[in-house]
Amino acid sequence: MTGVGQAEVAVRRSGPAATIELSNPGRRNALTASMLDELYRLLTELDDDPQVRVVVVTGRDGDFCSGADLSAVSDERHPLGSMNRINRAALALHRMATPTVARVDGVAVGAGLNLALACDLVVASDRARFSEVFVRRGLAVDFGGSWVLPRLVGLHRAKRSFQNDLSSFH
Repeated sequence: MTGVGQAEVAVRRSGPAATIELSNPGRRNALTASMLDELYRLLTELDDDPQVRVVVVTGRDGDFCSGADLSAVSDERHPLGSMNRINRAALALHRMATPTVARVDGVAVGAGLNLALACDLVVASDRARFSEVFVRRGLAVDFGGSWVLPRLVGLHRAKRSFQNDLSSFH
């Protein structure tokens, strides 16, 4: 387990399964820069481990992930530094040979939704809520959502979803 102030990314292993758990108390598991670095490191490490046959990604305390933590103070010298972190973690997940499962409970919003969609399988509880919030926040789509979502649901439905709630997808 790696601590990042109050936020952390933990990994638990049980036989051939490894579970990555996101935790950012009070922020619905929003991803900080440090969490993205740790997520990248763990995804790479677990994919290289021949003992790991499946990687499950989930969130702690009733929510999957509310996206990027926009309130986190960044020490980046250039604004694209944080995008590089997101890109690195997203590509590590997309490139994994090891099967991945997103276990979604509660919110999966923005980058959190796209993190779930990047997994090979999404298992959602009846409390799961999905939303692409980028247009409403004046942000560009991140964590690979502009590439993944049209391939999963079709281009026209994806365009609509970037402006609306995705509650009809579950």
